[in-house]
Amino acid sequence: MEQRPEPAESIFKRAPLAQWAAFTLIELLVVIAIIAVLASMLLPALARAKAKAQKVKCVNNLRQIGLGLTLYAGDSDDTLPGQNDFRSDPRPWVLYKRLVKPYVGLSNTNNPSTNDILFQCPSDVGFPLILGLDFPSFRDSFQDYSSYIFNGVPWAPNISGKKMGSIPQPTRTVLNVEYAAHG
Repeated sequence: MEQRPEPAESIFKRAPLAQWAAFTLIELLVVIAIIAVLASMLLPALARAKAKAQKVKCVNNLRQIGLGLTLYAGDSDDTLPGQNDFRSDPRPWVLYKRLVKPYVGLSNTNNPSTNDILFQCPSDVGFPLILGLDFPSFRDSFQDYSSYIFNGVPWAPNISGKKMGSIPQPTRTVLNVEYAAHG
């Protein structure tokens, strides 16, 4: 059996293991700085994406509620919810929710609930500067636990109780709106 010749000595000498066991402080600081720069570039983009997703969800909720109001009007002789539907409560801009719930696939209970996710806008913060409320509108019992209101307020072009065909400019008339944006 032939013996192999020993390999030529490498031009690189191996350092003892103890020399390569840890990073230096400078190397660690450089890596941390690079990670911080990358994170600072990524976080604003993530925040914009989150805000855009919240806006899309809110607009979708408004669309679903608008479709529910249209279906309600279709079943009610082409008439939108009005004072006759709310008899004792002077808040038709809020209580339309109870009439619309069966048309948007929610159970029709008259008990207000904070569990109706369709009526919760993810970017709703309420009116912290105007009314001093530091909670969202969908947690407010006066708003029937909804972030959205129906255009049935007496101080606006009120469409409460009107027939859909009698609205003069239907494409320019607001049917429902986010409560905080309204304020």
